[in-house]
Amino acid sequence: MAQLPLPLNDRTLIDHQSLSLSINGVTYTSISDFNYDHAHDRGVFMGTSPNPLGYTDGTITPEASFTILAGDFTALIDDIADNDGQYGTAIFDMVATYKTRTSTEEFVVSFEDCLIGTWNVGHSAGPDPITYDVSIIVTKIDVNGLVAYNES
Repeated sequence: MAQLPLPLNDRTLIDHQSLSLSINGVTYTSISDFNYDHAHDRGVFMGTSPNPLGYTDGTITPEASFTILAGDFTALIDDIADNDGQYGTAIFDMVATYKTRTSTEEFVVSFEDCLIGTWNVGHSAGPDPITYDVSIIVTKIDVNGLVAYNES
């Protein structure tokens, strides 16, 4: 029987159970189903030839999503709410940290200038039956010190 390959991020074996998410300096550990995406839609320069001349910078659309327990979601929106008590327009930074299985190093993904996009309530059996599925609108993702682009 063939052994399945272990998941690697940046050639590093990651312990996904060690995920912690820090939002505006407050750490939340009841996070599950953490996902992020970095779509890059590029256009092409065309001349009179049928062959493209080059590529445009295009549009980068980063986003993130996670599932969080109800108690932590309530604390999260309370922590990021502005002085008027609004969390829907509050801009915040987010840092996801994983421990590596092979050393004491950490794998860090930073998300800049975030907004809560949508959230949905989920119910399940167990000691913590209510969870929130939260989608995050992101301006920039920094993966272990590397960014897809720099502002110029």
